Amino acid sequence: MIAIHAKNIQKSRGKRLILDLDLHFTDGGLHVILGPNGCGKTTLLRLLALLDTPDNGEILLSDNTNDLTQNLKTRHNVVLVPRPDGLFNHSVHQNVEYGLKLRHIAKTQRLEQVQKVLEAVNLTHLSRSNALSLSSGEKQRLCMAMAIAVKPDVILLDEPTSSLDPHNGHQVEQIILQLKKENRMIILVTHNISQARRLADTVTFMGTDTMISQNPAEAFFTTFDQDGLDGYL
Repeated sequence: MIAIHAKNIQKSRGKRLILDLDLHFTDGGLHVILGPNGCGKTTLLRLLALLDTPDNGEILLSDNTNDLTQNLKTRHNVVLVPRPDGLFNHSVHQNVEYGLKLRHIAKTQRLEQVQKVLEAVNLTHLSRSNALSLSSGEKQRLCMAMAIAVKPDVILLDEPTSSLDPHNGHQVEQIILQLKKENRMIILVTHNISQARRLADTVTFMGTDTMISQNPAEAFFTTFDQDGLDGYL
């Protein structure tokens, strides 16, 4: 069973307290994080991905004994999907292969894994193309491929469809749903209520003053349909 516990996490920027929370993501599945701008959603993802460190508290994986900040092998099991503006000025293949090289995967295994994930995101035909020449939708799918390639247990996504047209957004959602079928834990930040309704198993709502509400998706949307976000703010 995959689980993450952000235990008594605090994070400040200057004198402003951004996060003060204790929350769990359990049982794999697809967990959506909603909330207004500035409530700390992206900061939370960066903490879970260990791209930033909390001022206080710890982040535990699976059995509540593996502190992600102390265990490099465990840290590799949690990956934040990169943003398109972070792609390298190299081929699509080389971008996907990069994370595998960092993990010292043998070349033959790297080639096999890159081919597999490019097929999964429908980018095989662009393998030799420069990543920076891709369309917005293709770039987002490439970012997904880069994360999938290293076979993480937990995949973190920050507004992956916000700049995409409906067709490309649908393609990205289908990739996310396939990852869910593979029993990976997906934690997705979105402002799109309709998307959350389509995808979520649970909804974590981050309101003003870092208030946290975690509910099964059905319970969250029952309240949302009755009271709107007033039920959480």
